[in-house]
Amino acid sequence: MESLNSILVILPPVLVLATAALFRHVILSLSIGIISAAFIASHWSLTATLTRTFSSIYSVISDPTSLLLFGFLLALGTLIELMTHAGGISASTSYLKKFVTTKRSAEGCSLLLSCVFMLDDYLNNLMTGSIIRPLSDSFSIPRVKLAFLLNSMSSPLCSIIPVTSWAAMILTQLQTSGVSDTSAQLWLINADSLITLLHTLPFIFYTLFIIISAAIIVLFQLSFGTMKQHEEIALKTGNLFGGKENTQKIEPDSKKAGSLSNFIIPIAAFIIMLLFFILWTGKSALLGGSSSSFIDTIKNSSVLASLLLASVVTLTITSLLYILQKQASLIHIFMSMGRGISLMKNSLIVLLLAFSLGTLINGPELNTGGYLAHLISLQLPLALLPVIIFILATVTTASTGSSWGTILVLMPLTIQTLTSLASGAYPLFPTLIPLLYPSLGALIAGAVAGAHLSPITDATVVSSMAARANHLDHVKTQISYSLPAVCGTIVALLITGLTSTWPLLMSWAVAFAAGLCLTLAILFIRHVIAHRKPKNLVNAL
Repeated sequence: MESLNSILVILPPVLVLATAALFRHVILSLSIGIISAAFIASHWSLTATLTRTFSSIYSVISDPTSLLLFGFLLALGTLIELMTHAGGISASTSYLKKFVTTKRSAEGCSLLLSCVFMLDDYLNNLMTGSIIRPLSDSFSIPRVKLAFLLNSMSSPLCSIIPVTSWAAMILTQLQTSGVSDTSAQLWLINADSLITLLHTLPFIFYTLFIIISAAIIVLFQLSFGTMKQHEEIALKTGNLFGGKENTQKIEPDSKKAGSLSNFIIPIAAFIIMLLFFILWTGKSALLGGSSSSFIDTIKNSSVLASLLLASVVTLTITSLLYILQKQASLIHIFMSMGRGISLMKNSLIVLLLAFSLGTLINGPELNTGGYLAHLISLQLPLALLPVIIFILATVTTASTGSSWGTILVLMPLTIQTLTSLASGAYPLFPTLIPLLYPSLGALIAGAVAGAHLSPITDATVVSSMAARANHLDHVKTQISYSLPAVCGTIVALLITGLTSTWPLLMSWAVAFAAGLCLTLAILFIRHVIAHRKPKNLVNAL
């Protein structure tokens, strides 16, 4: 079936955003979005709408990649709950308290730990959150602040480090989009995909700006908007949820003093198992030669498969260790499993609905991403192309809820657009496409930025889950702190477009400096305005 190719295809994500802001209930909003998308895709047939709605949910439940993700989240959630019961988490918190003595240092510790778990954004959020959350609570850091610190480091770090799950996906997409230095059917650009990615990384301005912003916010304790309100309430009353009731019904219930080994051994085992399975699944993908659906899944989702296998093996090792140490029994292990499932339940429902919505709006009937992609007008000046790609990628990610989906949709269109505007015969060399690296950087930056501005993206959902924060409160505070980096990125990309004839390093340096200065200026100005006290006219006189 052909795409509707009309403005109606963007109605479902608009409805999701509008109803989320109005009713502050993300599950209800996503359900409305799914039903409206199915209604439009079914050409207003009520029967077909019902069938398509359940079909979209079933397609996510039966998708091997989704099952790998959900299984990993449940296994890791169970592991974290088991470590909590055995006192491993409290032992790590007690150890960190020897070095972390202030609110600033606790927040800084969160940023540093994110660098340790940089291999994957899901892993980063959940592991860093589980370790830091008890520590941040002791310094009355509101949960939305912790969620912001997690979200501002997880996906951004993964997008600029060339050995992460993001890098594997981007390299694959570059090759399938026609970037290669070997013979291929769709050979558009003569360049090694890894070298292309490495040259692109400095132009992913948003990720650089938001990471630096997080560090500056922590260092100078910048606070404004709703985040400031949450921090003031936490400081005065101890309520970490902005004065609201704690919606997280499950909190750590064990106060036993475990040893630090109860924390270090599971973490070390997980990292070792993860590296082992990444090497193993990568080798399996290279060897091929099997028609097994399981092996095919591993080939296509090697990082997720590795995360699931590592978490299951680590959970088994940890359970045996705690039983031998008499820190836990089989009953406690099953109880931890139940708490882990209960803890993840609402977030998994949100992820399921978000993925189902993505299945509908990115399907052939609506093709929302493709429709938004075609909004790029080639009549606009070439210098504006990086900015247009960034804005388009940001809007597409915020609307569809998928950073990776945005890259998969827009990467081929971006490369085709760039090569069509260049002069010369195919395959083209990168030197003939001066805006190649800034445009690719703009695409990846927009995929990350859009995830920070939307309540339906998996990165935002998992950050809320890891911090155990109110999801919509996290979205609201995250947007306020992310917009300065968005503004700085727009300025930086505009400069790269206008200076495309300059040497690449000079163009990047000017753009980076200007964008970062604007980002930090907005942050400091907003902080000063938020903390400015009204003048007392009597005292002034």
